[in-house]
Amino acid sequence: MTTHMFKFSDTQFVEPHQDWLGRTVVDRYGEPIGQVVDLLVEERSYDEAIEREQSVHAWTVRATYAVVRVGSGLFGRFSRRKVLIPIASLHVDGEQLRSDDDAGYIRLTLAA
Repeated sequence: MTTHMFKFSDTQFVEPHQDWLGRTVVDRYGEPIGQVVDLLVEERSYDEAIEREQSVHAWTVRATYAVVRVGSGLFGRFSRRKVLIPIASLHVDGEQLRSDDDAGYIRLTLAA
């Protein structure tokens, strides 16, 4: 069984996390990290989903990563640096998303 990943913006899928597009992401301490500019979604056929999970409620499309443009304020809008943050480590906190990681750790991943 194979799954395929796509940029959400390149698809016509409906995905529960699509309302995260444009939201600000902050770290666990509330320090701004950046803004969600896209999602990476994983797609599989309904038959594959049923076979693998043995449930009629199995997913066929799900967001796996948020593509976050790093930076804030005026200069953040023009930043080309992006980082992938796993959807599982982001949580809705009012109008923004809070990451389980801190901004320093995420910046280190960009430097690698």
